[in-house]
Amino acid sequence: MKIQLILAFCLFSFTSFHAQTLQGLWYCSQEGVQLQFEMTNANQGTYQCQFSNGVQVQNYYQLNGSVITLYGLNNGYDMAYNIQLSGNQLLLSNQMQNWLFDRQTTATEYKSHYDWQVQEVVAQSGGQQLTQGDIHVGYEFVEFVLAKALTNGDQQKLAQSFINEFKANPSASVQEVQVLRTQMPQIYALQDPSQIALARNAIIGEMYANLGAQRSESVVFQLLEQYNPILGFSASDKLVLTTRDVDGIIEFATCVNGLSGNASASKEEQQLFKNQIIQQFQQFGTEERQGIVVLTDYYLYMKGLYNQMSKEQQQQFQQQLVSSVNTNNANQKEPDYTNASSLEELYGEDCTGCSDWMKEYMQKRKNGTATAADIEKYKAHIQSQNMYYQTMSNMMLENHATMMNVIENMGGGDSYWEVTYDNY
Repeated sequence: MKIQLILAFCLFSFTSFHAQTLQGLWYCSQEGVQLQFEMTNANQGTYQCQFSNGVQVQNYYQLNGSVITLYGLNNGYDMAYNIQLSGNQLLLSNQMQNWLFDRQTTATEYKSHYDWQVQEVVAQSGGQQLTQGDIHVGYEFVEFVLAKALTNGDQQKLAQSFINEFKANPSASVQEVQVLRTQMPQIYALQDPSQIALARNAIIGEMYANLGAQRSESVVFQLLEQYNPILGFSASDKLVLTTRDVDGIIEFATCVNGLSGNASASKEEQQLFKNQIIQQFQQFGTEERQGIVVLTDYYLYMKGLYNQMSKEQQQQFQQQLVSSVNTNNANQKEPDYTNASSLEELYGEDCTGCSDWMKEYMQKRKNGTATAADIEKYKAHIQSQNMYYQTMSNMMLENHATMMNVIENMGGGDSYWEVTYDNY
């Protein structure tokens, strides 16, 4: 495990996703100003500002690089600020003002799975020491990357890797572990499932892009390939598609379709849908790819909240979720089942991953020999597949506000780690 590389991953996740972590309540004690941001997408949303004299302003904000514009903030005039976000502190500055805000949260402080304060020395070199507590910080970080608890064997491999790197460069290793001690609480300060999923994905994406031929030498990457193999990678935005992402989408779609009263897709249909996601991942735009990689975390969080509900609350949640999905599905255009070219658009010209009867049907459509029974069989098949695709599309990142509204109505919003992470 490359400690230096882990440090780069941590720093990357927090500089690349400043827009997402902006969401929430902030307070400037020096000026007595309170700001609350609600994100609608990566670069814009709404804000509510309360000044020390009690005056309140509510309007839209827009992010453009390192500049944020708060519309109508000053007696109806727009105000632009340079924005710097570091963990739980936010600095807004221009020629007239310098506001330093602290994040306000009602979330329960997350308790680490490991004791970071263990002072037992496991290695020493060049006047530096590596403690068992330092090793524990590494365990915590890797569990976040894997979204899975480590086994005793995993821990032994990681510990030895830490020790080897420490002996090779003691000063750098100690410094980097200290930064991990600072960065991990910032990860735990996140409560929005999409922020958490995107931070994890950014770390894995950087690992995949930067390790190159050295991936096989990285213990973290070895564990990732063991527990959550990478199925796709987009070089343009470094987003990765993993087995966990695809399996979560299928389970989520199956759950929603079941609640909606729709027939379950067969194992063959589910596998075909998985193949479609993998094949088309690089063809999607960045926002679509982001939507795909956050779905599993949304689903697992809602599933955890659902299991804590009463029967009555569960029924209310089912109605709300099904109503949201059905409303969006009603706006979807039904495919043209008689158009042969539409098959190639869906499955590719060679129908990779298709069943034998689907390949035969495609050939019949090209030859013009498909019977009415063939078309009806295909229609039933594609309707089931289309429902999965619609469900996935409707739960993408642009519907972030809808998803968070569902979660808030379930009584969640600030309990992600307690509900989801403890169940790894």
